[in-house]
Amino acid sequence: MTDTMRVEEESEEVAGASPAWSFWRFVSVEDLAKSQDVVPMHNVEALFNTWPGEDGDGCDEALNELRRAVREKTRGR
Repeated sequence: MTDTMRVEEESEEVAGASPAWSFWRFVSVEDLAKSQDVVPMHNVEALFNTWPGEDGDGCDEALNELRRAVREKTRGR
């Protein structure tokens, strides 16, 4: 293939050629979250019972364990 170039060899001409070019640029998780207006979730319990999931996929057990851990942590205060 001769029509490709490494990301490190970015040129101004190529970088402005397509909005898809930004897909190949490194962005930190923090910068990505900021660009998408993502904010920290302070209450993970807000997610409980918000999706159906599949029977036996382990999700229910994981959520139950998380709930137990939260209850224990709350009682230990």
